[in-house]
Amino acid sequence: MTEQGPVVGLRIEELATIDLMRLHRASLYELHRRGIVRTLNAPQGDWAELLVATAYNGRLASNSEKSFDIVADDGRRLQVKARVIDHRHVGSHITSPFRSWDFDAAVVVLLDPVDLSVGRASELPVAIVQVTATYRSHVNGYVLRPTPALMSLGIEVSDRLRTAALQL
Repeated sequence: MTEQGPVVGLRIEELATIDLMRLHRASLYELHRRGIVRTLNAPQGDWAELLVATAYNGRLASNSEKSFDIVADDGRRLQVKARVIDHRHVGSHITSPFRSWDFDAAVVVLLDPVDLSVGRASELPVAIVQVTATYRSHVNGYVLRPTPALMSLGIEVSDRLRTAALQL
């Protein structure tokens, strides 16, 4: 809404979910450019979890679940790690920490910085995550740097998640 009322001609309830995500991301970039917000943190984690749940015909775990985010239709417990890969900010290339290994696979989702579309996604078995993650004491957990080499060790699921985005 503007001070005069709603944005003229915008019927937000008629937009597709992916278009709402793009509009949200564009709004964050503009607020950042104006110096209103300091970071571009937004709904990427929740968005990636929903994409994975949809793509795997799974269900979201409760918010209090510490070890996994999704239970897939085949019963596997999936931990979702999403990063917006913005090559201007090196820190954006590290996942949030793993603090437990009580999951079957991690789905690492790399999102485009402009519109949060799926750039690349890979399902990595927990064993690969354990041997490639680095412990960081300041976050009391293990982080991954999702390089192309690491992502190639898993199962490529990018198209699966892109299809899920179109279903929402």
